[in-house]
Amino acid sequence: MLRRSLPWAAAALLAGCATGGTPASSSLPPPEPVDLSLGILPIRPEEGLNETLAAQMRMAHLFSSVEAVRSPQAQDVDVLIAVVNNMGKLTLRPSTWFPDVTATSAFSRERLYSGKSRCEGRDQYCLNGEIIAADLARALGPSNPLYAGLAAQRARRLAKGRFPPALASPDGKPTAPPTPSSDVDVPRVRLPERPKDFALVVGIEKYSKIPEAKFAEKDAAAVSKHLEALGLPPRNIIQLIGSDATRSSLQGYLEEWLPKNVKPDSTVFFYFSGHGAPDPKTGEAYLVPWDGNASFLQSSAYPLKKLYKSLGDLNAKGVVIALDSCFSGAGGRSVLAEGARPLVIKLDESALPQQNLTLFTAASGDEITATLAEQGHGIFTYFFLKGLSGAGKDASGKVTAKSLYDYLRPHVQDEARRQNREQTPLLRGACPDCEIVRF
Repeated sequence: MLRRSLPWAAAALLAGCATGGTPASSSLPPPEPVDLSLGILPIRPEEGLNETLAAQMRMAHLFSSVEAVRSPQAQDVDVLIAVVNNMGKLTLRPSTWFPDVTATSAFSRERLYSGKSRCEGRDQYCLNGEIIAADLARALGPSNPLYAGLAAQRARRLAKGRFPPALASPDGKPTAPPTPSSDVDVPRVRLPERPKDFALVVGIEKYSKIPEAKFAEKDAAAVSKHLEALGLPPRNIIQLIGSDATRSSLQGYLEEWLPKNVKPDSTVFFYFSGHGAPDPKTGEAYLVPWDGNASFLQSSAYPLKKLYKSLGDLNAKGVVIALDSCFSGAGGRSVLAEGARPLVIKLDESALPQQNLTLFTAASGDEITATLAEQGHGIFTYFFLKGLSGAGKDASGKVTAKSLYDYLRPHVQDEARRQNREQTPLLRGACPDCEIVRF
């Protein structure tokens, strides 16, 4: 939030106003995602304004990360962004009101970009984070000669294990490795908006009562970014991450929010990354929310059978479910009540509403799921995102359930075997040739 002490012009600072002569960004080529981390330096004289700008720039989903930093000595960024606040220099010429934006290499201190913040065809002072992010992506992206050098510097930084300050102990020594950067963290495509489609994305890594599901929250964050890149508006994507993913929240969004918002021509995506669990007595499979307890599944977890029914009852054109969990209780992303033995779970396909639902699961009933440590993702999610972003398209340019599965299955199997284990994703549904996305 902007502080109340800002001058009168701050009301226009993050919005822009009247129509004028500044070129609209629609006349420029669309920016490509860039695998670089940006650090937004303090913007004088208003403390904390760089945090607001960083939050806006993250909404563009064009860079690996965008963070507010306190000084040019920040160690966990590739490019430093400086903004000069021109609000004290207001003149009769609106073009002089635009803030000056400069990008500098965090390694060499070489100036990479310098320009004015634009206002999307408006001619009054503004500081629009998404426009700034787009301009920087055009200036620093893969099509620019600067990018190769920046990418090499980033690779050296990650290889040397430079740690963010939050992970450093008081003596300056790192206490834990940073989360690995992955080539699926930033989508490589951006498709037209699909305003009628919706998604519920759930990721739970650190549970309240059971062991963690490693990388699950990073999985969910990447899935949300990819769905947005494929055209789903951010307002249509609900993320339940960590402690937000309680049983009541999961039930509320599945059984109340989606039915109220979904239209007959909507496609709905449901993604879950976290623990699954079997009931040792009945063999029924459950998704375990953040507050779930493996010893009291019926009262604290969400049954798969109920999930299928809730999503199948939606008045939607189609529903795509992807579960990066397993249900044997043998380990991986699966838990079991203390003292119980692992089971071979057969997912109840009779509970699938065959007419509109497509289900991808990370593993078969007697297997456990694995992760790709070097990518910081589950094996299933990593290749699912690769396929969904175009690697799984067919000859006509469509990604169908079958074409995605044909790409996903052998890649997951091969990677799991390199880890000396078996993992075979499953595809279920009555319409394997139904289109999920078209390129």
